[in-house]
Amino acid sequence: MLGVPVLGWVIAFLVSALLAVFHYFRNIRAQGGWKSPWIWAAACRFVAMFLLILLFFNPWWIRVRQWVQDPVLLVYSDVSKSVSESEKQRWSEVLEGVRRTKGVKVQEYQFADKVLMGGPLQGLDVYHTNMSAVLQHANGIAANTAVAGVVWLSDGINNEGRNPQFEPVASGIPLILVGAGDPQPQIDASIESVQCNDEAFLGNTFSVEVSVKSQRLKGQPLRIQLVAGKEVREQLWSPSSEQDWKRMAFEIRPTSKGMMPISISVIGAKGDQNSINNQRAKYIKVIDERKKVALIYGAPHPDIAAMKIALEMGGQFLVESLSRSQSMEDADVFVLHGWKFQSQQELKKLSDWIVAGKAIWIFSTDGQNVSGLGKALGQSGETVSLRNWQEVQPHWNNNEAIWGLDEKESARWLGFPPVYAPVSKQWVPAGGEALLYQRWSGVNTQLPLLVYWRKESAAMAQFYGEGIWRWRMQEKSQYGDALAFDAWVRRTIGLISSAAAAKKPLEIVLSTNTWDLRDRVYARVVCRDKSGMMDDDAERQLKLVDEKGRSRSVNLARGEQGWMASLAGLNAGRYILQAQSMGGKFKTELPFAIVDQPAEILSTQANHKLLKQLADQSSGAFLPLRNGDSLSTVLARTVLAKPVMKSQSHNVHWWDLWGWMLAIVVLLGAEWSIRRYLGKY
Repeated sequence: MLGVPVLGWVIAFLVSALLAVFHYFRNIRAQGGWKSPWIWAAACRFVAMFLLILLFFNPWWIRVRQWVQDPVLLVYSDVSKSVSESEKQRWSEVLEGVRRTKGVKVQEYQFADKVLMGGPLQGLDVYHTNMSAVLQHANGIAANTAVAGVVWLSDGINNEGRNPQFEPVASGIPLILVGAGDPQPQIDASIESVQCNDEAFLGNTFSVEVSVKSQRLKGQPLRIQLVAGKEVREQLWSPSSEQDWKRMAFEIRPTSKGMMPISISVIGAKGDQNSINNQRAKYIKVIDERKKVALIYGAPHPDIAAMKIALEMGGQFLVESLSRSQSMEDADVFVLHGWKFQSQQELKKLSDWIVAGKAIWIFSTDGQNVSGLGKALGQSGETVSLRNWQEVQPHWNNNEAIWGLDEKESARWLGFPPVYAPVSKQWVPAGGEALLYQRWSGVNTQLPLLVYWRKESAAMAQFYGEGIWRWRMQEKSQYGDALAFDAWVRRTIGLISSAAAAKKPLEIVLSTNTWDLRDRVYARVVCRDKSGMMDDDAERQLKLVDEKGRSRSVNLARGEQGWMASLAGLNAGRYILQAQSMGGKFKTELPFAIVDQPAEILSTQANHKLLKQLADQSSGAFLPLRNGDSLSTVLARTVLAKPVMKSQSHNVHWWDLWGWMLAIVVLLGAEWSIRRYLGKY
């Protein structure tokens, strides 16, 4: 009873009874027995002590509370910059009718990059929209509260967070989507993406790949202009349909070190309704140093010769081919061809290179220890060595996000002869990307042929096969050059060499070297001891230098993720971060750039198709904002406005009730009053 064991009740009864008898037995016997007035003082003492002793056993009981609750109607308003002020005003008028919805309690929220309670926009980044945050917020409320439905104003433009189509919605909650903006295709020419390595080498040519999109500009001559430093490049394009897309490549040769600005523009789009996305800016870090590449072979192979020729023709790499017994330890990139990894010494050497943050490209070979190699790479591999092989052709992954092929390269890749690949199920590591897939007898498969991934501070690539020398020989004999093959080898080596991060005693870490001035970006300054381990106790300083050479200190705050500094509030332009530690013993610097190209208004065409899909998935409804007057009718037909009986039970302890303690005080006070009345206080 009351959470007190039977023994507790017995102890409380016996102790309180003994105390009452001990104090009042003589008085009761001397003055009339049970008719004596002292019997009342003894009773007060007994009950007060009984309640007091029970406190030591922490009594508790269950209290049940029931009430009727109106369900909640959640209202979310998109306040990002892609929604015009006139539409926001129209929505505020529609909300007056929503607030009068009967049988529900209306809760209003605003969202952009996150969700906040309705009110001032302070704390919201209105240049980014995260629609998945709305669904996550609604699901969180639905977990503890009856939700009648969700009314959601949005234009469907989403540029942050996860795809809302794949965000789950709590069962039984209808989404009523109100579409802002204009979903009709605009007259628009836009630079959709700019792809190139973040680093380039001084004096060497590199490729910038530009994706251009056009709407309702069929047949118009467009000029795609690229300005890189003082160089200007142009290509002409005439869209062949009302909605067309074009990928083109520009070759650039930097002539000076530092951050080289690249500007890409679409010129000649008559009647363009969104000129903001006609231009994109990017900065490339130009360095005056060549990466050392070691082509280490287990046995002589023509693949090594083909790769060596391709790398030396680019000029940005120092290349040396060595046998496995002549391994070069100070290289930046290790290409391991013909390594079987049968000995612990080879596996340890590979692990040491990974720990050191090197770039490593591994080729599968006959008899390779896949199980041991998989453990060294942190992946589960097969348990047997590779014995069975077959011929496969390369199939380029057109969805990869690192680089793409122009029309000339695509045609050449389609004609590449087969290479030898193991007959086994290969894996794409977590966080990795397949650059090449296998084609079997002319049929494209999803089995990877070349994959790329990061492991700790190292960058890895693995080619599941060998025999790429055939590609170069075929291309050379057919076209007189090997542009596609040589570019592929150099790009792959450049990709992993720029992604690898050898552990240095002092390092500045940024998520990217170019971002929009409205983005929130943090810099991390990392110090390491001689063993390469993080040293968070070492003091460090950080400075910011602008284009005019003006320098100022940046505050570093120590937190869970190390020493961090906020780089918000800077104007567009080029900057350099300079860090030092150990009283100036170690120094390093990192250039970066800020551009003025907000993601929220690069595309202003509303995506009502997405809103309709979300409404259909939840058995809800969709209507454009211009039909907002009918929203009340839609709500009456859609939302589940039924009162809900809520019940809540919780444990009540003695410290939750002041009456328990008051009863003890009153009983002791009554005992004292009786004793005083009888003259023995």
